[in-house]
Amino acid sequence: MHNREYTINVNGNLFPVFKNPTNEQYYQLIERFKMEYPFCPIGEPKTRQTYDNNNNIYMWMSGDAMHYTVEGFLKRQEGIVCNQNKHFDVA
Repeated sequence: MHNREYTINVNGNLFPVFKNPTNEQYYQLIERFKMEYPFCPIGEPKTRQTYDNNNNIYMWMSGDAMHYTVEGFLKRQEGIVCNQNKHFDVA
């Protein structure tokens, strides 16, 4: 699957969203989360992901944005319809 990095700006906060992230990109998100939230409770999600109808996965650090923000960006900027639950008939 094709890998790509998008940069999203939310209120001046730039953050990466990885399409089909490599292991290195995934661990980069995890390490960044641990640095920014060192006292986060065990079990708190460190990343969020959504999917397009071609089964590509888009992943970002959970503290950066909610699904609707990233899904809206991908639709507006790239014309990509995504849904975190793969419910494309309602997206």
